Amino acid sequence: MNKQEAYKILEISSSASEEEIKKQYKKLAKKWHPDSNKDPNATEKLKSVNEAYNFLKNYKEQPDQNYYKLENINTYTKISFRESVLGTKVNLKYNRTVKCDDCNGNGSLKDKSCKDCGGKGIKITRQGNSVMSQTCMTCYFSNKTPCSSCNQLGYKDANISVSVSIPPGITNFSTLRLQGIGNYIPGNTMFFNEYTDVYLSVEVEEEQNMKIIGNNIYSECTISLLEALNGKELEVKTIEGTKKINIPLKTKNKDEIKIPKLGVANIGDHVFVINVEYPEDISSLIKLLEKQNDIEFAEKYL
Repeated sequence: MNKQEAYKILEISSSASEEEIKKQYKKLAKKWHPDSNKDPNATEKLKSVNEAYNFLKNYKEQPDQNYYKLENINTYTKISFRESVLGTKVNLKYNRTVKCDDCNGNGSLKDKSCKDCGGKGIKITRQGNSVMSQTCMTCYFSNKTPCSSCNQLGYKDANISVSVSIPPGITNFSTLRLQGIGNYIPGNTMFFNEYTDVYLSVEVEEEQNMKIIGNNIYSECTISLLEALNGKELEVKTIEGTKKINIPLKTKNKDEIKIPKLGVANIGDHVFVINVEYPEDISSLIKLLEKQNDIEFAEKYL
């Protein structure tokens, strides 16, 4: 039950005051009491009225307590770049509502009749020759002993610690939906699970000059034009520490060199994109190339 359902059962608006709620409850309790109402559904109607009043009464008395959390839970964690590449496990701690184990979510104890009314749901009092009956204010006509562990709600707050797997390849501020480990849904008729979901926002620590694209890690390496022409052995940073790659002869700008299986889940590659840096003053280089071109032309055609 939630607030909207309780207000609907009591046939009042959600803006009703505490006094108005109490007045309406007494009116409906009298209307549906089986001693005066012979409707075959009177007992169930009275039970619903009592449950609705009890819910709103508890809610009004403790407005800071969220008695009915149907909403999902949002939480957050932070992992390293390496963990985002290979996947990891994190331990989440949060507060949620859980089904009361003592009453199995029913709000009253199974097979235990209310001790105050003997399981009748009403209490009989005598004043002289008059006999009066009234709703038992302990079980509210449920006939069972109210569960003291959850205050008859069927659920209660709990601090949860749970281990969650983060899949490899996750990127910064991705959100994971963790099904069925959120808040307990009392009287669940609309959902497949008894619990709502947890939405986990994952922040990934930045690693300089590394980013995930698909199953690969991409980095950039800057070399001089001379190194591109002559080739070079270069030390590079990977998720498994420093490695060496070979820059082949006549490497061109934006060529890619790969180290296999150093990407996502050790399946993708670590790809190094080569940036060839040209000298600021290339006039001498142009003259040298022009001279070399003239010599080659003369040798070939003259």
